[in-house]
This record gives sequence, C-alpha cells and structure tokens, in this order.
Amino acid sequence: MVSRRRQGEQVPLLTPFTLCLVPLAEPRVPKALTETESHLSLLYHLTAVSSPASGSPAFWVSGWLGPQQYLSYSSLRKEAEPCGAWVWENQVSWYWEKETTDLRNKERLFLDALRALEGEGPYTLQGLLGCELSPDNASVPTALFALNGEDFMQFHPRNGSWTGDWPEALTISTQWQQQAEAVARERTFLLSSCPQRLLDHLERGRMNLEWKEPPSMRLKARPGIAGFSELTCSAFSFYPPELQLRFLRNGLAAGSGRGGFGPNGDGSFHAWSSLMVQRGDEHHYRCLVRHAGLPQPLLVELGPHGQARVHQAAPLSDAAHDDAHGNFQYDHEAFLGREVAKEFDQLTPEESQARLGRIVDRMDRAGDGDGWVSLAELRAWITHTQQRHIRDSVSAAWDTYDTDRDGRVGWEELRNATYGHYAPGEEFHDVEDAETYKKMLARDERRFRVADQDGDSMATREELTAFLHPEEFPHMRDIVIAETLEDLDKDKDGYVQVEEYIADLYSAEPGEEEPAWVQTERQQFRDFRDLNKDGRLDGSEVGYWVLPPSQDQPLVEANHLLRESDQDKDGRLSKAEILGNWNMFVGSQATNYGEDLTRHHDEL
Repeated sequence: MVSRRRQGEQVPLLTPFTLCLVPLAEPRVPKALTETESHLSLLYHLTAVSSPASGSPAFWVSGWLGPQQYLSYSSLRKEAEPCGAWVWENQVSWYWEKETTDLRNKERLFLDALRALEGEGPYTLQGLLGCELSPDNASVPTALFALNGEDFMQFHPRNGSWTGDWPEALTISTQWQQQAEAVARERTFLLSSCPQRLLDHLERGRMNLEWKEPPSMRLKARPGIAGFSELTCSAFSFYPPELQLRFLRNGLAAGSGRGGFGPNGDGSFHAWSSLMVQRGDEHHYRCLVRHAGLPQPLLVELGPHGQARVHQAAPLSDAAHDDAHGNFQYDHEAFLGREVAKEFDQLTPEESQARLGRIVDRMDRAGDGDGWVSLAELRAWITHTQQRHIRDSVSAAWDTYDTDRDGRVGWEELRNATYGHYAPGEEFHDVEDAETYKKMLARDERRFRVADQDGDSMATREELTAFLHPEEFPHMRDIVIAETLEDLDKDKDGYVQVEEYIADLYSAEPGEEEPAWVQTERQQFRDFRDLNKDGRLDGSEVGYWVLPPSQDQPLVEANHLLRESDQDKDGRLSKAEILGNWNMFVGSQATNYGEDLTRHHDEL
C-alpha cells in the first residue's frame, strides 16, 4: 500500500523502506535460488540524491541476478560494469554498451525528476525495476519507487502509466509521462528486454549461479580496556551469503557476540562477530564456522601465543617461491590473492588468459591509463589483492557508522553507533561500569582525531580505515604504541615490566600450573623485547615489538614480475608482454597440472 501525506507536510528523513534501498547501503538480498531454479529474478536497484556529498555520485545502480550482484553503475564513471564472477561471463560484444546506454537514460530521468520537485529537500529518489520468473516460467515485472525512504509510486507497464497518492508522485509522473520515448523504453524493458536478459544470463552464466566460495577466516584478539580483550572472528569473500559464526570456550558454546554482514564489490560477502573476554583468557576460545562452501564445520584458532598485539604483514603466499622448477604458485597467489588463484586453477588456459587480459586493463585504468602497466601500478594491484580483508572489514562497518548516508562518517555518528545516544553530561549513566566506558570513549575519540588528518571531524573511507586498522598507516604508529602502553602499564610508571607483559598474555585458572609457552614468553621478553636490557620496555621498544619493521613484499614481487616479463627492457609492461608470460601471473588447469607433476617429481 502506498503511504499518503498531506500537502505541505515535510518529507520524512531517509530511512530503510519496503524495498530496502538506501544510498550506499547494502541492497536487499533477494530470496536465495532454489536447487530447481524455480524462482529467479533480474532486479535493478537505482538511487538518485539531490545533494550528493563531495566526491560521491548523484546517481548509482546495482543489478542483481537472484542473490548475486552482477552489475554496478554510477554517475561518476558512467559505465555499466560487471561484478564478481559475472566479469567472466561470455557475453555478446554489445551487451555492456547496451546496459550503459539504458542506465545513462535512467540517470537523466531520475535527476530531472529531482530537479522538478519543489520544497526544502534534500531528496532521495529510489527505484526497484526488473522482472522475476514465476514457478510456471511466466515473467512478472517489478517497477516500484520510493522518496526519502517511503514507497510512493509505481509504474504499470501494461498501460504505460506511473501512479501514486503523494503530490511528488504527481509531479514526477507528469514529467515522465510527457516523454513518450521514456514511457516506451520503460514498457519495452519490463515486458521484453528484462525477461530476455534474464534468460540469456541463465544460459550463459549458469555456472556463476551455482558458485560456492568458502570463506577465508581470521580470528584476532584486540586489546580492550579494564582487563578485557575483544575477540573478532572475521569471514571474508564467501558465497552464498548464508553463514554461521559461533564462539566456543574449551569446546563449549560461548555465544555469537555482536556482528555485521554485507556484500563486497565483487559479488562475494563478508561477515564478522566480536566477543568481549577476560584478558589472558583468549587462548581458551575458538570460532566455529558453518558455510555451504565448506565440506564440514571449521574451527578457527588464534595465532601463536603472544602474537595478538604484533602487527606484521602476512606473507603474500605460503607456497615456495620456486620459479626455477616451473612452479609459479607463489606468484599466482601474490598477484591474484589466494582464493582467486584457486579459481584460476580450474580454468582452461584460454579462459585464464582472457581473464588476465581484463585484469591488465583494470590495472592500467586504476593508474594513469596510458596503455602500459608500470611498476607502481603493478605494486598497487598486488597490495590491493592482499588487503582484501581490510576493505571487507571497513565495508562491514561503513553502513553502521554512516547513519546520515552522506558518504562520510562524523565523530558523532561513530560515537552514537558504538556507544548509544547520550545527552551531554549523562554519558553511561545507565551502565554499571560507567568509568570504563568513559575511558573507552575518550580513547576512541583520540584515535579518531589522529585518523582525521584534515581535522574536519568527518572521516572519509581512507580515514575510517586508519581508525579501524591503525597498524596499516605510518601516521597512526604513535597512537598504536600509546594504546599498547596504556593497556599493559598497570603501575603507570611509563614502562612495561615483565609481569605486566605476561599478565596481558595469560590468566591462570585456579590451581593451573604455568604452561611451557609462558616460560618461553618470559625468555622472549628478556632476549628480544627488552632491547637495552634494563628489565622493562619503553615506548620505542614497545613500538619495535608491536610494529616490527618489515619488507615491502608487494614491491619485491612487482619487481620480480616486471623483470621476468619485460621483454624489451623499457621498465614497463605492455599487455602483450604480460600475456606472453601469462602462466607466471595466473594459473589454469594446464599450469596446475604441470605444477602437480613438478611437485610429485621433487618428492620422488
């Protein structure tokens, strides 16, 4: 039923509406495909805003095939682009040009409609357009519209008219109705083009619809305050979206904690769950994961004891760097990321080379677009693939924090989303340990101010990433060291004593004998942590411990790939040079078979 407003009543602020379409937020995930594929849909989620934030689009679209995002478009790029596994769909040459033309027309239509509205604004106009296949294979069109979070208008393709009770619906429908071409395009799309596109995708991309990608998992402990640590179990790049995370303590259920879930730009999903535990008790916990892509439930453990605070770059690959024997698995995982490298190993050589060609184009577009891949562009790509888990975690947090949907996260938004809304002077008056929460709030604000490099109290995505992952940013180094000292320095003398160091790692159960690994940590403290041998750690020693110097691994690998592929020795790579050495960059069924032969030969 369409909501009704009185003339002159202010349009309500943006809130999620029945179509679940909010700007830059996670779109509704349509009902999962059944094994018999009896219910399939092709749906376009369109959003236009009258007052976009600086650097943000005024119009954007996501296209969904069942539960999978297959298309994205924005007024900034003005090109329809495939997402996820649909990048590799064997489409006819003109298909994406047609999608681009159609969405540019929709962009003009939506933005003209916003300009026609009178009133205070700002306005957000949204649409859900597409078609579904019913169980009897009949096509059912969908054309619904919302204004500032409330449904207000729909389109009837049979008679070519828009209807709605609001005055704004009359304004927009009158403007659109006067454009005969717009009416004809809308009817043709809903009654003819959409069903044909859906059937075409089902024929060409059936394997994509059956895609199952198991999650990459990580369990980390983040120091909290007042004797607590926050355990976070993170799942990255999985599909389908249904996934379950549970915490276990010594094998017994310990709850699911608080968490988040959302889509990635490539069609996969990410999720996380966090639980507050007693500091020193972290090693008793595991994370239990269930997902359709896993052959059986997976138990995820923390890293080695004593490593929770150490922020060290993970290796690009666990495989041996063994190019001399024709084993390029290290290079494949460094260039593609481990999970994507597995996908390439299942492709034919022809499919693998075709996909690599698209990656080359993408690397160049992300750089200077001069038709060549430079060392800097190659390094940036490798860094991009290796930091996927960081982008996923920021994406999971973004929509939680950006409550006004303006494309930035203010300190007030982050504070209220994390700690709740309090009037000045009444912070945490309703909780038992108010002082602890006040300290946590002050600490988060201090970190936010350091991450907010331009000092405008508004975080961009890059600045929010620095807030959430300070260990990845050189300008956040001092805050990481300061927070570590504050956590461990119980007597507040400005140093970390050995017993303070051990207390952060281990909390003994009553009557429990100190395990051998704790004795090892005492020795580590004396031999490797206490650099000046004065029996304690100062700020510089804490920094060397938690943020140890590391090699620029992406740069080393980029230099290696450039050196091995640069046939004319001009210090850059052409697309032909990369494809000429394709089996070093990516795998396939053939290279995977060859690597297996090499590995088996070496084992004899």
